[in-house]
Amino acid sequence: MISVRESVALILLCLSSGIWAVQSTTDPGKKNGGSDNTSTPASDATKADVRRVQWWMTPDQVRAQEAPVRPHSATRYQLEYRDTIFSEKAKILYAFQVNKLVSVDIILDPGMEKAMPLHRALQKALTDKYGDPTNSLQGRYGHALYLKNTWAIARTTIELSSISGGVKISYSARDIKKAATVYAPGKGDKDKL
Repeated sequence: MISVRESVALILLCLSSGIWAVQSTTDPGKKNGGSDNTSTPASDATKADVRRVQWWMTPDQVRAQEAPVRPHSATRYQLEYRDTIFSEKAKILYAFQVNKLVSVDIILDPGMEKAMPLHRALQKALTDKYGDPTNSLQGRYGHALYLKNTWAIARTTIELSSISGGVKISYSARDIKKAATVYAPGKGDKDKL
């Protein structure tokens, strides 16, 4: 079994070399409890906005980038994948508007004891990759400690937040493209005014 320190070092190495994602599959024939760790070459990852995807991709394009792993669940507006990050189980949620990728959430639930060390490790990894956060916040919400760090980079806003044993990294496109509304009057519409 790999220690937390070793896994943090491995993830930091992957982040610094341009490799972000370590995929997991659930093939029972694989060792290590069914996981098959594969990584994306750095040349492909440098073109990506997050993981191996770019903003405005369609759901089919995202599926192709995540292949051979299939979505855990899928709707018209969201694809959910499962992965392991820093030895913790993670949900990866790809969100779409008008069939285009606009945000990615990575949700981890390490529990109360592991949340703050995990937040600090993720904060360090993100700082090493993107520089110092543009905004940081720490406070209390009731009895829960709340931490939030934000990075604003060229095409992406990244928000790392932790509260009540949960840790979330939200990636969102900075330039949400809004289609202009086009009204085409139908027969008789002018008479209704």
